[in-house]
Amino acid sequence: MKPLRYLILITSLLVSVPGFAQQNQWLIGHWDGTIEGFPASENSSRILRVHRVSADGKTIIALWAIPGSNAVPTETSTDGSNVTIKFQGVSTVVELAREGDASLNGKYTSTSGKTFPIKFKKAKLSSEFDGEWEGPATNNPKNTRDCTDGTYRLTIKDSLITGKFEIVSRVSGAGVREALVTGEVQPDKTATLELKALSPLMWSGRINGTFNGNEFHGSDPIVGSRRCGFDIDLKKK
Repeated sequence: MKPLRYLILITSLLVSVPGFAQQNQWLIGHWDGTIEGFPASENSSRILRVHRVSADGKTIIALWAIPGSNAVPTETSTDGSNVTIKFQGVSTVVELAREGDASLNGKYTSTSGKTFPIKFKKAKLSSEFDGEWEGPATNNPKNTRDCTDGTYRLTIKDSLITGKFEIVSRVSGAGVREALVTGEVQPDKTATLELKALSPLMWSGRINGTFNGNEFHGSDPIVGSRRCGFDIDLKKK
């Protein structure tokens, strides 16, 4: 999915929309799944994290992962009862039907075209850190020539993290660069913030940090050819 498509998606989802169709909100949450009959040599467990659902169910922020691996964005939609999950660049398709507020059953079609039954159960996660969070990403080590400080604005609901990271570019005419932020608070109060670039010259990556009361501290170190690293300090509003 191209950055412009992500920008349109996030603009439509991160604004406050009182008219969200309530019938689609049941899908939001952390879902643990199992592919039945999968080869024994492969991990049959899957995680589906649904962060936001638009009013019409056609635009959804949802990530997919094999436990222990990085989560990847999906192209997910729902008509209120059925859920379709697709992945950019691969032919894998997951088709699910709602069975109550906490169960999804359906089929997983692999890249080879082989179909397997798949079942998901919705997990009950902690609400300890639920709320609005905001704070700076402070350039570290200091590099005033190439880097500026940025701002994180996040919403946490049932341990799922959704929001944006914004930073003013030093490139003339580039304006504000943005990234979609997703993640999940773990039982040990750590979290990995997953950044997906929404603007040109913005980077994608993963940031590790820890929640402590009404504060979060994380580190986004310099990696590869990047010239800027950041300390992230957020507070609950």
